[in-house]
Amino acid sequence: MPASPPQTQSNPARFELLLRASFSRDDNARENFRAWNAQIDWNDHLHLDEYRLLPQLYRNLSALGVHEPLLQKFKGIARKSWYNNHLLLHQLAAPLDALRAAGIAFLGIHGAPFLLVGNAEYVLGATSEFGILVREGNARGAMAQLQNFGWTPQPALVEKILDGYIGARYFHAFVNNTGQRIVLQWQLFPVRERGMEEIWAQARTAPLENLEIKIPSATDQLLLCCTSGAMPRGATRFQRALDARVWVETMGAQIEWTHIFERAEKLGGVLPMREILTRAEFDAVVPREAMTEREAWISNPRAHKGKPRAREGVSLPFPSAQSAWARFAALWALSAQRGGDDNFFRNLARFPKFLQHWWQLERVTDVPRYLVNLALWQLRKKE
Repeated sequence: MPASPPQTQSNPARFELLLRASFSRDDNARENFRAWNAQIDWNDHLHLDEYRLLPQLYRNLSALGVHEPLLQKFKGIARKSWYNNHLLLHQLAAPLDALRAAGIAFLGIHGAPFLLVGNAEYVLGATSEFGILVREGNARGAMAQLQNFGWTPQPALVEKILDGYIGARYFHAFVNNTGQRIVLQWQLFPVRERGMEEIWAQARTAPLENLEIKIPSATDQLLLCCTSGAMPRGATRFQRALDARVWVETMGAQIEWTHIFERAEKLGGVLPMREILTRAEFDAVVPREAMTEREAWISNPRAHKGKPRAREGVSLPFPSAQSAWARFAALWALSAQRGGDDNFFRNLARFPKFLQHWWQLERVTDVPRYLVNLALWQLRKKE
């Protein structure tokens, strides 16, 4: 008899049970919770996507008057997340104030809007991080300010080729001495997209201790949840559904539902938006007037102003689950797009230099050796 897959492995069917238990407003919540719980060994770790839903599960079951012994455990997880989030915000207040004083405009993205206005118990982690978005010309200055306040780049930055690295990449992680992690981005998506200035223009303010910082509008944040998710490398469909539904739970009244698909079209994100908002758990929360708009986009998105481009989905993610060849192909596509040229041979000539900067190698001649080491590492992983 084959062994059961580990509990930490993604299990879509089990995740769907938990999602329904966390958001259903009737007895289905209790039934789905019990069906989900019957598959859980509480002596083992949960998959992170499921763990991140536990505060919402606690709130939903408590509101429905469900009495389960495990609710106190979920309450403790929610309180721990609340504490960790406030500690992170306190640690970020000074460097963010320094960015403002230096004249560097920034947006709080990914998990930031959840913590600041949406859900103080939102669980940050490997699939959801606190992000800071600056314009590309300010990336170097923002890196310096973060480092001045004890946030260390991870991995280390190579000053000699930093300008090339910024031109090739679009984000970099920083950690502090307590292990807290944030992500600095100078592009929201790997592929440069039209429509970004509108996101900046529509941004709203949110309080952070004695500061006010900018975050995407409620509508744009839902768009970003549906397209890239709350992580810079792109998120899975389940992670995007989770974040979108949690966002709607607390900020739904401020979302401009009748305009959201039009906004998605400007960023080339109609298909990922449809993929998420057509899920059953959104049926009860999308306003009636927006349902007609939603159905029209589902049946014939091209009937609307503008046309979704052939390459739908704005993020061009590089998830770790992809094969090495798929990631390499994505890097080729990104290099070609950054070059702004459809000529194969010119793109081929530029590609080694792009890889040098992407991997922070000091010389372009280091690329072949790095590729060999990557291939050997992949082979060892398969053994």
